[in-house]
Amino acid sequence: MPIYPNKTSQSGSTMPSNLTDSIAIAYTATDSINTSLSDTVYVKFAESKRKADDFSFTVTPKQGAFITTDFETQITFNKPILNYSLDSLYFEYDSTTIQQIPDSIFIWNNHRDKLNFRLTIDKAKIDTLISNQKKISDRSDSLPEAKPASQQQIKRDKAAPKKNLGFRLYIGKGTFISADYDSSNSVGYNYKFVKPEEVGTQEIIATSEYQSYTIQLLTEKFDAFEEVSSQKEHTFYNVPPGKYRIRILIDSNNDGVWSLGNILNNEEPEPVYIYPETLIIRADWRTKLEISF
Repeated sequence: MPIYPNKTSQSGSTMPSNLTDSIAIAYTATDSINTSLSDTVYVKFAESKRKADDFSFTVTPKQGAFITTDFETQITFNKPILNYSLDSLYFEYDSTTIQQIPDSIFIWNNHRDKLNFRLTIDKAKIDTLISNQKKISDRSDSLPEAKPASQQQIKRDKAAPKKNLGFRLYIGKGTFISADYDSSNSVGYNYKFVKPEEVGTQEIIATSEYQSYTIQLLTEKFDAFEEVSSQKEHTFYNVPPGKYRIRILIDSNNDGVWSLGNILNNEEPEPVYIYPETLIIRADWRTKLEISF
């Protein structure tokens, strides 16, 4: 970080002509006998040679999760988002039927590295696709079975891809542009459509003096089924029946990240609160839990 004195400084040094991207800083220095000196310096940060991290993101619900007509998701990025394109962001029923996701339902956090939105899925389209697929399957079963001409034909039939009924969130290449001007890769998340009566709902009401924290709904194996950041009230939808736990990661220094600590610097991990009781989530049940931490 070079520091250049002002060309009018008492030292008599001249300011370099190339001071683009520099910052002028005025300062006053006083020594032990109260002699003062005031001047201006120009600070210029050298371009970093460190390679920037690859742009990545995670989506909740995860791949293969159960969903209903009320689809709620969170996309977490490793860099703040500068811009986005809606053309390649949509919910796909099959290769010809899509539902665009408007940015009017987007909810960004302050750092623009977390995006939440809720979309109502058109169940009538899904029912039609399933019905049409079933009709095709029934007609195929009613036809006489034809023997393949050769073993090569058998292998080719087995290798043929199965028809995809859709139900996936598609994020195309370049949908999101980060603050480093790199773009997101293309990815699709497939989900299983279930009836509301086959899954449970867990409502959480949190009371805390902490401002920043993450509430996690954990499975029996302590895997994070879903999580939400710094919300006093939240509802976990479409939870498969079973036993779950609540864990809260407390960001006590409010920097937006829960810290593991550093043993070399004698820094302890930030606090963790685990609700002492196991939650039993049943199909077609809605339960509410009030917690304080």
